Amino acid sequence: MKTQKIFLYFFIIIAFIFFINCGKKKNKELAQTYYKMSLLELNDQNTDNTYRKSLDYINKALAQQKRAEYLALKATLLFRLNYEDEGLFYFDEALLCNPDSAVRTEILNNKACLLAENGMKNNDLNKINEALELWTMLQLDKDYLTPEVAYVNSAKVFFNKKDYKKVNDLLFKAVYLSPGYLDAHYYLACNAYFLEDFFLANKQVQTVLYLEPNHKGAQELANILRNK
Repeated sequence: MKTQKIFLYFFIIIAFIFFINCGKKKNKELAQTYYKMSLLELNDQNTDNTYRKSLDYINKALAQQKRAEYLALKATLLFRLNYEDEGLFYFDEALLCNPDSAVRTEILNNKACLLAENGMKNNDLNKINEALELWTMLQLDKDYLTPEVAYVNSAKVFFNKKDYKKVNDLLFKAVYLSPGYLDAHYYLACNAYFLEDFFLANKQVQTVLYLEPNHKGAQELANILRNK
């Protein structure tokens, strides 16, 4: 009888653990489903309405499971809806989840992009400088797999500041790291044009058109350069 009771208790404990694990697995799967639905709401012509629908789904995902990717998407959506302070909070929450190196660096890059975008829109130098600091850190981060992106993103900010020489320096580093980086070559061509370095501008335009013959921006710049 005692042996039977011990066996019964053991069976109940095992069953209890089994159902708990199944429940957790089900919640994870449900969270992933909501996350995918949140992403599906986003498209090339996003509006506040689509951002809010996406935010509703990501909140449902977070109610099931707290993951860095979900928190980072929520942060991005809040930024898009002009809730910048809340967005920054959730970026920091995402980083506190100790994501793996690839996710962590992408979160930092996304945070920097939104800081820079918002900073330039509102002429907020603090946010612009914070974005540049993050990109400078990512350029040196061995875990960041695309440092050339950080160089290009930084270059865009300095282009807006009309610091064309700094832009040149950053873009040359980007194309050195990634010779096939189409945007880097195109921005370098545009920047060379502003510096009146028409030889470099033409060289970079031809590189862009070699990589992407139908690139409209490069085609237009090539036409302009023919008259120089």
